[in-house]
Amino acid sequence: MISTIVWNAKGINTQGVVERLKNLKNIHHVSMIVVLEPFSDNNNINMFKSMLAMDNATSNINGKIWLFWTTDISCTVLETDEQQITCEISHTEVQGIYIKTFVSAKCKEYLKEPLWDRLLHFADTRDTTPCCTIGEEKLIDEIPMQCIPRMVSQEHNDSLKRIPSIEELKEVVYSMSPNSTGRTDGLNGYFFRMLAYYQERFDGCDSVFSKGR
Repeated sequence: MISTIVWNAKGINTQGVVERLKNLKNIHHVSMIVVLEPFSDNNNINMFKSMLAMDNATSNINGKIWLFWTTDISCTVLETDEQQITCEISHTEVQGIYIKTFVSAKCKEYLKEPLWDRLLHFADTRDTTPCCTIGEEKLIDEIPMQCIPRMVSQEHNDSLKRIPSIEELKEVVYSMSPNSTGRTDGLNGYFFRMLAYYQERFDGCDSVFSKGR
């Protein structure tokens, strides 16, 4: 997994920003940091690369998006303009590549149209490569979401989010091997099968007592 921080810092020189990024990088073993609206001259990007202990750095053409990454990943910039940087990324320990687009979009709708056109272009020309678009939530609306191929139907998505029924849980528990390897607390499949078995009986007793029988 490529752990990434994307932060609209609105000024990388703001007090505490660099320290917070360094702390988050160390805690979460971050391989890539993306700073939106750094509000700093592009000539300073290498200085901040050193301060963040990152190995590589680049920016889009107007300096609204700064990318930093370590040698854990390979990052090739495919395209950059005033609103986005699109990269082809892979990890040294994971097979496969995917496309990431980092966005700092303009506010007016008609100014964002070139951005949507470029996202659609990448979606059409690289339909077998996993891709994602990351940026400010208020600026990424439903229009660019059309660029992302729908891999899961709405019905399937609803079923994945649904809370399983008691019968489904019982089916899973009773299908467990009683001799399965125990967890760190030593509880194996047999324990959970017996727990479910007695739970059914106690539920039945509660039902009888509640009816006064």
